[in-house]
Amino acid sequence: MSSSTKRPRYVCTFTDTLKQRFPIMKDGREPTEVFCSICNNHFSIKFKGGADIEKHILTEKHKKNSLTVSSNTKIDSLFQPQSSGLTDQISAAEATLAFHTVKHHQSFKSMDCTSQLVKAIFADSNTAKSISCARTKTEAIVTGVISPWVIEQTKIEDIEKENNSVLDIKRILESTHEILVARANANFMPLKVRELLAKCTAENQEVFKHDLKNMYKTCVEYLIKWMTPLDDFKVFNWLMLKKGQMIDFDQIALSIHYLNGKGIHIDDVKLFDEIASLNSFLTKQEEAFFDVMLHALWANIFKTIGISRLPEILRICQYIFAITAQNANVERVFSIMGAQWSKERNRLNVSSIRALLLVQYNLKSLTCEAFYKSIIKEKNLLKKVSSNIKYDKTN
Repeated sequence: MSSSTKRPRYVCTFTDTLKQRFPIMKDGREPTEVFCSICNNHFSIKFKGGADIEKHILTEKHKKNSLTVSSNTKIDSLFQPQSSGLTDQISAAEATLAFHTVKHHQSFKSMDCTSQLVKAIFADSNTAKSISCARTKTEAIVTGVISPWVIEQTKIEDIEKENNSVLDIKRILESTHEILVARANANFMPLKVRELLAKCTAENQEVFKHDLKNMYKTCVEYLIKWMTPLDDFKVFNWLMLKKGQMIDFDQIALSIHYLNGKGIHIDDVKLFDEIASLNSFLTKQEEAFFDVMLHALWANIFKTIGISRLPEILRICQYIFAITAQNANVERVFSIMGAQWSKERNRLNVSSIRALLLVQYNLKSLTCEAFYKSIIKEKNLLKKVSSNIKYDKTN
């Protein structure tokens, strides 16, 4: 490149940011020009941008015209209130910062620094400059806006569940138990192990076989320990349908007795008729119909036959499938609580901890960026963020 070639000079234009900073200025005849509604004339901002506008405002002509306008025009017509679009952006930003605080296990107190830091770093952003989200407001947004929203979302959307039921777990454990018992009785070991064992001395072979038997015994005892609490649910084994297997009402009688003891009334007369109808339906189904997870199998049955035709069976299924197959959910809640309610952060009240748990658990798969994109569309929610309703503890 020739040394005499001049570098292109940066040209300033009337940007959206400048439009918000100087509402009395309008678009000019070209991008590098603005129109002053006070002086009723155009001028260039090509070289210094906002500095050119500020220079114009300080001129005697503009000051004189401003006095004339102010005596004849309401100030409201020149300086419009903050646009709803900008207000929504500010509210969404504050809500996202509150969510970010909870998501990453930060303290509400940290927002005293964060909100001021955002203003300093993004000084040229009207949204950042308007953010006011210290510890008190952040906590109020979490407890009074985001947490109730999470509950509402849980009510109106399908709740994501695990793919296995307590009966599935029971069946898996029983199957595993049978396999282990059979292997223990036969002193089973893979062929590769047998080949390696044959190279050992007779004494070492006996030691290995003894240890193998103890291993099987320990595994079986461990399984039995975890299977015992599930024995109560064996009265519902008839729910695990198979091709060619008819449902016997005598089996269901035990389920009725069990549910009555739990305060759940089942009409046995109606149930008998429903079972007869269900057996007729099942005999017509192919093997593939039964080759799905248990909850999916029953969902297909109710969808095909119709819930209104199987109300008593539905009540039984609602009970058994509502029982969690494991305690991972409970353990996760206590884990989250421990992270939030630590010795260093022991001043949080119960309502705040409740809100933190609701947000952390139910929105665990949502990133901060995804949260912002979601909440920016929730106009009613954004109004709550910018209003005082979030501080209302009864809300």
